[in-house]
Amino acid sequence: MSYASVSPADPVFWLHHANLDRLWWDWYNGPEGNHQNPPLTGSDALLDPWTYTEPDTRDIDSLGYAYL
Repeated sequence: MSYASVSPADPVFWLHHANLDRLWWDWYNGPEGNHQNPPLTGSDALLDPWTYTEPDTRDIDSLGYAYL
């Protein structure tokens, strides 16, 4: 999965991403029931090595991404 140009041809790539989707679904439907991201403050709020904070990433349109 180290090479983005060929990684989608690797079945492990799809297993990895399917597992991420499963983990997110489990969290979202978990017993907490609030469906909120945990509060991040201080150095935890910065997504190193980028300059974004977690709230900056909530709107994927502003980042130039879209699901088709």
